[in-house]
Order: sequence, then structure tokens, then C-alpha cells
Amino acid sequence: MISVKPFFRRRTTRKIYCTVLTLIGLALTACNNQSGLSISVNTDQIEMGRSVRVQAKYTPAAGDTTRVMLMPYVNGKRWGAHEFPDSAGKALFLLPLPNPGLAQIDIAVVPCDTTLWCGLKDYTPYLTGQPALDKDPRSNIVSVEVTSRTIPERPKGNTTFVSQWEPWFMPGSMWTTAKAVPLLGFYDFTNRDVLRQHLLWLMDSKADAVLFDWSNHIWGCKHWSERGDGVNAIIHNTEIALEVMASMRDEGLPVPQAIIMPGLSNGPPGTMEALNEELDWIYHYFIRNPRFKGLWYEFDGKPLTVILDTGQNMPAKSPPSTYSSVTTSNRARSC
Repeated sequence: MISVKPFFRRRTTRKIYCTVLTLIGLALTACNNQSGLSISVNTDQIEMGRSVRVQAKYTPAAGDTTRVMLMPYVNGKRWGAHEFPDSAGKALFLLPLPNPGLAQIDIAVVPCDTTLWCGLKDYTPYLTGQPALDKDPRSNIVSVEVTSRTIPERPKGNTTFVSQWEPWFMPGSMWTTAKAVPLLGFYDFTNRDVLRQHLLWLMDSKADAVLFDWSNHIWGCKHWSERGDGVNAIIHNTEIALEVMASMRDEGLPVPQAIIMPGLSNGPPGTMEALNEELDWIYHYFIRNPRFKGLWYEFDGKPLTVILDTGQNMPAKSPPSTYSSVTTSNRARSC
């Protein structure tokens, strides 16, 4: 008797083989039609304030030529400068990590909607500190353990190293005149993580003090009470920075001390009355605040205040030889 089972086996095998190939083909086609992003880090542990290197590899879907930018996130919030993948789909990120604890890092893929260097017409959803958006495709998550560290005291010497610190960047600031992206991304001065990282860098650089720039506060004002809302916002930003400095001091860190720099005539000149009223306000609201005691840089035993005066209050035809006597007679009293 002739058996036909082998015939059916071969036929069934061919069907199965063809079906498997078809499924593999469909799977490969689906894979080619999907983009992908994977990231890796150079270390799984780092000291606070140091930067971790994040390597990203972006693979666009087949035929997709959309220009994209890559947005890093730490613990679900925007952190760090964006990057554009190169022709091979690669991008390198340097992410400073200021807070001890577990840092979970991932990166989002965001389509560009402009040829401008910043990549987006409206950057607001991606400012530093903003939460992640569900609509953006994401990479895998990598974890880095951030450890505390001891920072040595600044060496004592005959010179003082002071760094100017600008508290002008308000929430929603778009950095429209920027020519590059800060390492922390487009931030505002109310972000305490940004301020903490700035201070860690300043401590590592051995800065003795920071100079808060208030030089535009009394433009055209006869009295301190005439200051505008923008001035009050900068005052608020300064207070947040002082709070961060006090908190880091509580950790035993050698934070730089603070100096405030009001201005008399940096722009439309204010009056001496307005300047002295501003100095009184600084003394009673900031210098006498017990929380900020010990944070102020002292000169001759008193908190130092630097006054920016470009000489615009001088008489129009004053000869150069009278400049010293005019500015001396108009000098505001010290705090």
C-alpha cells in the first residue's frame, strides 16, 4: 500500500515555512516603519554636581526625513541642553546631577517645527523643570546613583574672587537673544535645582562671593516705592537663591557669600533718595533676616554693597577734575 503522509507533511511544512517567512517579513516591515531611540551612560554612580555622559542613538522610521531634536529628562522633568542627532543618529549629552539620590534619565524625541537654531517656535513646554509630555516618543530609562561629597573650604588669601550672578531669568523666559543653549537647558532663576548646580560649580571654582545684579532697579525713579513689577520679580528670584544658599550651608557646604549690586545711573538715572531708600530696604529685609545671617560678604566688618554708577547724574559740563568730588558728595551711605 502506498502512503501519502509524507506528501502531506512536505506540503504542510512548506505552508508553515511560507507562513513564518511572511510573519517575519511583516515584522521587519513594521520595525522599519517605526523609529527608535536608545541611550546609555558612562557610569551608574557619580558625585553630586558632576556631569554624567549620556550617549543616544536615534533610528528614524524608513523614509522619514523629519528633523528632530532630543530632549533629556531626569526623574520625569526636563533637565539639560537639547541636542540634534548627527547623520548617524548619534548625540552626546553632558548632564550635571546636583541632588543626591537616584537619578532616572530618559530622552524624548521631538519633531522640529522651524529651521531656527533652537528647533521650536514655542519652547515653553520644554523649559528646564517642565514635566514630560505623553505625546513624545521616549527612550529607555537609565539610572544613576548620585552621592554626596565634601567640598573643601576656600583657601584664605589676599584676593577675593567674586562671580556676577544674574537673577533676571523669570519663569517662562524664552532666551530669545541667546546664541547657545546653557548646559542645564533654558532655565529660569526660580528653579532650585538650577541654583544648586550653579552654586556647586561656584564652590568648585573657589568663588568667595556672588554678586547679585540689581543695577537696573531704579531707572528714572525718584523713590524706591516706584519700582516696577519686573524689579519685584528679580527681588523674589534673589530671595529664592539666598534660601538655596542657606539650605546648602545647612548641609555643611562652603557656599559663596552674597553681595548685592544696586545701580544709580545704569540707564535712565534714579535719584539719591531712591538709592538710599533701596539700601534701607535691603538692610531691613535681607541683611537683618536671621535666615540669611552669615551669608553676606563683609568689608571692614560690614556687609558689602557695590553701587554701579556710570556718572550720568553729573552736571553736563563738569570738567574731569571735579569728577571725584562730585561722586564723593553723592555717594550713598553704607548698609
